[in-house]
Amino acid sequence: MTIFTWVVSEIMKNPHLDFFLLGRYTPKLIGNINLFTQIELVNVFPTVSENNFSFIQRFRLGLKISAFQFGTGMDLIQSGRNNFTKTNNIGGFLRYEF
Repeated sequence: MTIFTWVVSEIMKNPHLDFFLLGRYTPKLIGNINLFTQIELVNVFPTVSENNFSFIQRFRLGLKISAFQFGTGMDLIQSGRNNFTKTNNIGGFLRYEF
């Protein structure tokens, strides 16, 4: 299991606050095959009302065999303040862990 997070602030006038979270869980199924689950959140919060919010969520569900992970993924992106622009992307993923 992996949980990694950070909160970052720019050091300029009217900074943005960034929040990042990565959660990964890969329990063993059989042999060298593991379940692969991952959630990644990348969020930007403005400190002034004129700037937009930005929210990115990435979800992965699949299998891990040795250093390879593959399966189904979904990316959700929202940006704006009162009316949000939304982009959704659903498909497969292939990842190699060095």
